[in-house]
Amino acid sequence: MMKDETRIEPTDRGWALTLSHEGKEVSGLSIVDQKVRVGKASLKMAGIAGVWTAESHRRKGFASKVMWASIDEMVKRRYDVSILFGIEDFYHRYGYGVCFPNWTCQVDTGTLSAAAGSEYKVRAANKRDLAVIVKLYQKTNVRRPASTIRPANWMPVHQSRYGWRMPRMGEGIERRAGKAIVAENEKSKVLAYAAFDAQDGHCMVIEIGGSDRWAFPALVRRIRQEAARVGAERVRFCVPPDDPFGEYLNRFGSVWFGHHPSNSGSMGRIVSLERTIEKMIPTFEERLGRAELPKDGLSVGTDIGTVTIVRKQGHLAVSALNSSARVEVSQLALTQLITGYRSIQDLLVDGDAKVARRWADVVDALFPKANPYMWWPDRF
Repeated sequence: MMKDETRIEPTDRGWALTLSHEGKEVSGLSIVDQKVRVGKASLKMAGIAGVWTAESHRRKGFASKVMWASIDEMVKRRYDVSILFGIEDFYHRYGYGVCFPNWTCQVDTGTLSAAAGSEYKVRAANKRDLAVIVKLYQKTNVRRPASTIRPANWMPVHQSRYGWRMPRMGEGIERRAGKAIVAENEKSKVLAYAAFDAQDGHCMVIEIGGSDRWAFPALVRRIRQEAARVGAERVRFCVPPDDPFGEYLNRFGSVWFGHHPSNSGSMGRIVSLERTIEKMIPTFEERLGRAELPKDGLSVGTDIGTVTIVRKQGHLAVSALNSSARVEVSQLALTQLITGYRSIQDLLVDGDAKVARRWADVVDALFPKANPYMWWPDRF
């Protein structure tokens, strides 16, 4: 009997792993290489996409073999974390937990303001605008946990082709690449941008940002025109509520929908505990300030290892020694702490963490509650 074999091949965006059983390919997945932001840290992230199993070979454990083989490969390739967008009640078996919600803001098209200052012109974006768009994106999301860190040569990708990635807008609606618009001032300087699609009674904006809030009305005016053109009664904005544009939308009578799945959707896990914590040390320095760590540091114990954060000569560092002060937490729950999706107090209520009460405030300072989010064009 032939042994099961895995094959790893490079792709345009990362690599792919395929499992063969008795000489036939039966299951596999793809990995998208990205970097995600948590505080000041840039974490090397493996994005799991396109998990598949041949229909005749399902429920035989092949997908499980593929998942564990991919995680082993992530370790070899020195990834820090991994993120996927998963089905219900499956990926927790491999240490993945929900790490950020999905947000949608719905506004009636008729209530969106048609007014805009004459000094701002809105036009279709082109590839030459991407470098400026990337800079505007980085500035807007510099403090957004779980947002990707786009390289200077970043390009939007929709189904392996150039274009702004869109979610499905509705039943029977073609899922196609979105288009981008930019707002520029009288000197033709691009100050803001938006990416969206409008068709068959639907209009959805999947990313918006800028360095000048005064340009937002001009973008809204164009979006309103596009929505009206296709007969969309409302516009859906995929944007977190604490984003500057999210705040701007509230004047129009917005309705917010926050989807916090119990065990599906946007899920992540830690691949290398020590390397992830090491990369977060500058962020911990900023968050902790002059707050006192225990004299021998604080140990973080998980099911994939233990690291200790200590203060040496006035600066934080990672130590291999164990501290008498300790927080016990699964790596799944620690991932949620790192992104700020859950607080230590919330984990303690469910028994998902253990820490002495006198050290809970230190853990809370290191891992504060936040609003993590990954924009649709960076998903996979």
